[in-house]
Amino acid sequence: MRTVHLCIAALTLLAAAKAFGVLPPLDDEDKLFQSTHIIEGTVEKADARIEADRLGTRWVTTLTLTVDAVLKGDDLSPGSTIAVAYWQAGKRPDRWVGDTGQRGSFGVGMRRRLFMRATGAGYRLLSPDGSESLAERPRFPYRELREKGWRMFVPTAWTDEPAPIGRGNILWPPEGETPTMSHVSVEPYADACGGAGLLERTRTEVKGYLAGEIVRESGGRPGEPYDIEYRWKDEPGQTTPFVNVDRFVCSDAVGWRLRFASTDEEYPAFIDAARIMFRSFTGEP
Repeated sequence: MRTVHLCIAALTLLAAAKAFGVLPPLDDEDKLFQSTHIIEGTVEKADARIEADRLGTRWVTTLTLTVDAVLKGDDLSPGSTIAVAYWQAGKRPDRWVGDTGQRGSFGVGMRRRLFMRATGAGYRLLSPDGSESLAERPRFPYRELREKGWRMFVPTAWTDEPAPIGRGNILWPPEGETPTMSHVSVEPYADACGGAGLLERTRTEVKGYLAGEIVRESGGRPGEPYDIEYRWKDEPGQTTPFVNVDRFVCSDAVGWRLRFASTDEEYPAFIDAARIMFRSFTGEP
């Protein structure tokens, strides 16, 4: 029975891929990291033209928009006007199945959130679904947070600003939406630029303090972040068991430690957000 269910699921996915032109829709993480710029804007004009391509023809449309808000990208500002292009398949061979380009349509006056890449020929929408309606989805789930020396994307629902605690900045999700333990911290950490010795020092600290157990490690070669996930063992008299994920980053000779701390119970609900925060902090594509 399990094999039958898997086969049916596979056929369903295949049919959906063919219906939507092979490329699956982008998820929020794809849109966030594949974009060089994310804006919210109002369509002022749409100019379409038909071009020949190796399979037949395609429609190429250039939108002119007024920028209402900038979610990502330093060189755009609200009130400015930009042009962004996308393509859609035109004439294709009989029974052809493949990428059909951008999904959906745009009309003058529409307010859209656009996920774009800057190219030598201008801005291009991500494919296959590089835009979404602001009427249907008023808020993107991530917002950019900037502090002196760093920036990252944090969940939009986390409305609190960083609160200084000790040497670091602690980012707390809003009260009432977050259990008491889970948080992400960012702090200067000179040893992050200390070379190979960082790995051994960190392992020794984890294993020695509260008998921590290392779950996984990655990276650590010169010039790349070093990640370590570890769990404090539940020992008599200890507080609620919890998991830490640390990322050590050395950027322009400045060291940082990012730390996600969570109880075992809360971990599944927050690890994806923490991963996106870490990834955006280090500027990964």
